[in-house]
Amino acid sequence: MKRLLLGALLIGVLGLGLPACNPGTGANQGAGASPTPSATTESVDQIAALLQQHDDAMNRQDLDGVINVFAPGPKTVAMGTGPGERWQGRDEIRGAYTEIFKDFDKGTSTHNCDWKTGQITGNTAWLAAMCKFSDSKAGKKREYELNVSGALEKQGDKWYFTMLHYSNLTGGGGSN
Repeated sequence: MKRLLLGALLIGVLGLGLPACNPGTGANQGAGASPTPSATTESVDQIAALLQQHDDAMNRQDLDGVINVFAPGPKTVAMGTGPGERWQGRDEIRGAYTEIFKDFDKGTSTHNCDWKTGQITGNTAWLAAMCKFSDSKAGKKREYELNVSGALEKQGDKWYFTMLHYSNLTGGGGSN
């Protein structure tokens, strides 16, 4: 469970690499898709900055830095794959990340998201990605794949995650 949560949260996150992500509306829309008119470069850059902030904080194991990318309030949630893998509100999310930091060597996470998509509409956004991760624990390299989805909200001039969900890929992980 820790590895699942760790990997998903590291996409930075989560580097979904949203500067390369061309937001769109199609379910199978990926890196080569054209942006929709509502997805402005300025907005995508703001989301990409949030994701990079998350990733940098994860690699530094900076708990406050990670928590600051999540929206304040009791409805903000992070979810894993299985029953009970739900952390709601910043206090519970803080507790989950405290455990995650124990499960990887600081500064060792890398990832590649082969498929990603998302859309920005006004003060809300969503994203989805399929990613391959590697990290290490006690110097031993690990590799795994995750699906990630998230919802974001712009409050004032700043974006926050309101929901982040991650799960292990099942089956062959082939594209549709």
